[in-house]
Amino acid sequence: MRRSFKLLILTILTVFAISVFAELKVTLQSDTVVIGGKLPITVEVTGKDGKAAQFTLKAKLNFGGFDKPEVLTKGLTGNGKLVLNYLAPKKAGEVKITFTAETTDKSIFTQEVSIKVTEKDESEFSEQLKAQIDSFRGSVAIKKFNKKTWESITKNTVIQEGDEVLTLEKSYVVIKFPDGSMTKITENTQVLFEKLRVSKEGKILVSIVIQKGGTYNIVQKMMAGSSFEVKAGSVTAGVRGTEFGVENIDDKPVIKVWSGEVFAFFGNDFVLPVTAGQTLIYQLGTELVQDISQLFDSTTLEPLKELMPEVEKMFEETPEKPEKQEEKPSTTREG
Repeated sequence: MRRSFKLLILTILTVFAISVFAELKVTLQSDTVVIGGKLPITVEVTGKDGKAAQFTLKAKLNFGGFDKPEVLTKGLTGNGKLVLNYLAPKKAGEVKITFTAETTDKSIFTQEVSIKVTEKDESEFSEQLKAQIDSFRGSVAIKKFNKKTWESITKNTVIQEGDEVLTLEKSYVVIKFPDGSMTKITENTQVLFEKLRVSKEGKILVSIVIQKGGTYNIVQKMMAGSSFEVKAGSVTAGVRGTEFGVENIDDKPVIKVWSGEVFAFFGNDFVLPVTAGQTLIYQLGTELVQDISQLFDSTTLEPLKELMPEVEKMFEETPEKPEKQEEKPSTTREG
């Protein structure tokens, strides 16, 4: 009787040990993240022996994204531990993420976590940022905020929030920001400088909308809290210190990254990273995706075929006086 009792106790302790040591543990650095920000998440899996286990991790979410998007499709493999970043979208709300880990012995663990995405406070950007013309060539025009007429730019033209710039064929303009960042507006392009602001501490807030055409951008490593975005259709490229291009040709957004990393925001709901050496092509143009699977079906990531020297040389060209404009740009503000 006493022996049977001991065996029973041993069995209970063994089962208890298994239930304690075989687990999935998800740790958040914080339970809140600001719009457009990123939040580190640590995932750990231990096996029935209490030791680190090999596993495949998959995740489901209602909005946002990850810096390792494979976790949403084929899954990520790890040995005991994985660290990935949640990428917050461009809207506030509560995101629910369900993580599922499957070990090599086919044990399956599931854990759900919640993260609150909060609004971004832009009140500190109280001063207007003024950008300068670094160089230009050909026919380039500017329409100042609240004006209906276009004027030819000069070397002394100042770019401010709400201004629009248009380049015609075989023309370009390079615009320089106070922190040293630059944007080259290529030929046959029209852009709106939606936001150009700066804080008292020197943080910058830049938002450029490509209505047609394309830009190349060299963004300096910015002060924490700064923001530099380029929009094309329903896709926004958000960066912090990188070299990239954004095009909006026939309502098909394209993002090219030569160095660093760009976060591609699709409307307000989803996010995908684009890393150095990649080209992202969004097939739906101005349409918004309804769920993350539709996003993967309509987005292509390809190797970047253009060489970096093209971007490096774009600021070395000698500026020329603008040629006589052969056509009048539209006086209707788009977007």
